[in-house]
Amino acid sequence: MGRMSEDERLADRAALIDAAIGRVRGRAQSHGGLVVLEVDAYKVITDLRIAPHAMSSDPARLATVIANLHRQACEQAASAAEQAYSEVIAGPAAAAQAVSAEWEELGELGPTPITFSM
Repeated sequence: MGRMSEDERLADRAALIDAAIGRVRGRAQSHGGLVVLEVDAYKVITDLRIAPHAMSSDPARLATVIANLHRQACEQAASAAEQAYSEVIAGPAAAAQAVSAEWEELGELGPTPITFSM
């Protein structure tokens, strides 16, 4: 197999970014879970659940709750999308460094005694 061209590498990276961003969801719920709202990275509502007894409340109040939950879910999705993008851009080398750093931090605690008895 030949080497990938720069265009092919860019296309592959774009596909990885698109897939990672496509999996992103932001979720928010009202106190008590009467209203649950989920959005994707593009702020499109992907799930909205409203408890039946919440439907009988003041329509203006319910609309305000939904609007606030949408804002919260969008903020969460935006943050998750930035994280997903950063992870794809960093690539596998950054993930390996993060694991290595985690193990190094554990080593700072000193050796862990292992005992075994029968």
